[in-house]
Amino acid sequence: MKDNFGAEKSDWEQRLFGLVLDLGESQSERYMAQATQLLKARTIEVPIKESIGQYELGFLDCQFLISHDNGESFVKIARTRLGLRKKDKERELTTFFAQTEATVLLK
Repeated sequence: MKDNFGAEKSDWEQRLFGLVLDLGESQSERYMAQATQLLKARTIEVPIKESIGQYELGFLDCQFLISHDNGESFVKIARTRLGLRKKDKERELTTFFAQTEATVLLK
């Protein structure tokens, strides 16, 4: 039974990483625009599936929250640390956007 769980997890991880790569390539322009907007506004909301994703930028981190009730309430899903330079933050944010969106799409 333990082996089955490992195989299922491996399959899910492979789908997740594949989707992250696909989204990173196909949505790179949108993710860059979102990163630029987030760096200015510090908070943005984006539609993902039938939900609303909210990104909140801190000094050295960004957290991702999700709402499944049209923005009535949000649940923190993920957080990532960011570099100090704007270029580093842009690059790291675009990867974070792909990772969080893929996670929501696969649930």
